[in-house]
Amino acid sequence: MKSEITKLLKWRKGVTEEEPLKDYWRTLTDLITSNEEQGYEIMREATDDEVYYLSEIFEDISERLKSEKFISLLNELKVKFPETVKDDDIELAISAMKKK
Repeated sequence: MKSEITKLLKWRKGVTEEEPLKDYWRTLTDLITSNEEQGYEIMREATDDEVYYLSEIFEDISERLKSEKFISLLNELKVKFPETVKDDDIELAISAMKKK
């Protein structure tokens, strides 16, 4: 799972904003949420650059998992990467978690 996620993140880094990203976001969200604990571990080990691209799907992950543990992870990542993980990202993830 980690190698697939790493490969997707490397691909994303080279993609321009004009290219469609919906399939990429869905695939990455599927991978991370398929095994919650392993997904969290991969996110904890991610570089600042990788977390930047993962932040594009924080809301999607949160909506799917509806997990306080995920919000705690985002707060951990905010401490580790304060310039990358913003309060707004966490607030959007909290809102998504509360969606029915």
